[in-house]
Amino acid sequence: MPFTVKAAVIALAINIAWGGNTVAVKFGLESVPPLWSGFIRFGLGLGCVVLWARCLKLPLIPRRSDWLPLAALSGVFTVQIVLMNVGLLGTSAGAAAVLIATHPLFAAVLAHYFIARDRLTVQRSVGLAVAFAGTAYLLLDSASGGGSWTLIGNALVLLSAVLLGVRLVLTARVVTEREPAFVITWQMLLSLPVFLVGALIFEPLAEWKPIEWPALLGLLYQGLVVAGLGFMTLAYLLKRYAASTTVSFGFVTPVSGVGLGVLLLDEPFTLALLVGVTAVGIGLILIARSAH
Repeated sequence: MPFTVKAAVIALAINIAWGGNTVAVKFGLESVPPLWSGFIRFGLGLGCVVLWARCLKLPLIPRRSDWLPLAALSGVFTVQIVLMNVGLLGTSAGAAAVLIATHPLFAAVLAHYFIARDRLTVQRSVGLAVAFAGTAYLLLDSASGGGSWTLIGNALVLLSAVLLGVRLVLTARVVTEREPAFVITWQMLLSLPVFLVGALIFEPLAEWKPIEWPALLGLLYQGLVVAGLGFMTLAYLLKRYAASTTVSFGFVTPVSGVGLGVLLLDEPFTLALLVGVTAVGIGLILIARSAH
């Protein structure tokens, strides 16, 4: 089906919304620690996705052969979110948005080796090189001028992006015959006990700060808009249009994250952020175009 103006507007809007995720996490972390933040976020998101699946009468009961890949995907998913949330304690929302947006780059490299007919082309390789150069510049800047905790925060977020790329490739390899709702539901559901147990052990409720409105709105945004509405919108687009066209709007996400960080959190717009977001955006565009 040809990509319509309506579809383009929806894809643009959802990628802008995803850019706001790191900002929302920063707001949430002002009152709620990282593990509790993940538990609340995916508890809300799970409710949205299950409701979506039930409305469409999509099957959610796993077969015996599903359990091992689902456990692997959920494990990667849980660690990835923990790394991102903890990393955001030490870095800015804008820098995190740029770094987490590199996940398609890692997915492209892994797909070259693990997914048939998904090989790196010259254009993809150039896109990877440009994006990684911008990422390296951002990391080097945090090492020289941002302090050790900023560097650690950025490194954790980048590792989270690596795991997100791994998760995309795992999903493509082991559950391609399943509905997206099935995969997302079980990733979230299997992660919730881990978040809860970890939070009870490492983040006692007595150590919570008073929950202010910005933190509450940040948690609701993560759970309902990103984990809930974001998934449902992406599923809608992928069922009707080519995946390569749909994901080509991903370059907007880091731009949105940097802009919203400056606007809502009063974060400085540095040269390193400008170089990073520009390079990653160009890299994502080149990779997306090579898929057509």
